[in-house]
Amino acid sequence: MKNMLSKEEIEAVVNADHSNPFAILGLHRDKGSKEYFVRTFHPFSKKIDIVDEKGKLISEMKKIHAKGFYQAELGKDFSGHYLLKITYDDGNTCVKEDVYRFAPTLGDIDVYLFAEGNHHNMYKKLGAHLSEQNGVKGVSFGLLMLSAFRWLEILMVGMAELMLCAITLHAECGIYLFRI
Repeated sequence: MKNMLSKEEIEAVVNADHSNPFAILGLHRDKGSKEYFVRTFHPFSKKIDIVDEKGKLISEMKKIHAKGFYQAELGKDFSGHYLLKITYDDGNTCVKEDVYRFAPTLGDIDVYLFAEGNHHNMYKKLGAHLSEQNGVKGVSFGLLMLSAFRWLEILMVGMAELMLCAITLHAECGIYLFRI
């Protein structure tokens, strides 16, 4: 399979030690072949398919790490919205957005100004804010936590779905971002 990462990079994602998971996970385009591919990480899953809005199969993902790291090639002509159809170890399935399809809401200028103490509108970035990206409504969170995990796993009690939220760390200023 093309676009393979090193074993160390995969392990860093699986162990929540990768400093920039957005560079690895989500939809990407290979610089050489110009083909699109998707990578995702979902623990406790046994199968993941990429489907369109109507549930039609676009591609099956190949599991390349036993803990739930997947990759799929989509070809040169792929464009548009995709969803992940996840089958968990217990047999339950769900269709959901790929959290790595959405851009972080804190830009380089925000990080720079905050780190030097000159960002006068951080209230617009920190906390919970309704947002819409790529036509999908959601909530973006910005948290100032000087010591925390890079990944947050929330088990919804009474539901079969494990919701994995990617957290982006801006180490230079202690801000973590995630989107639900």
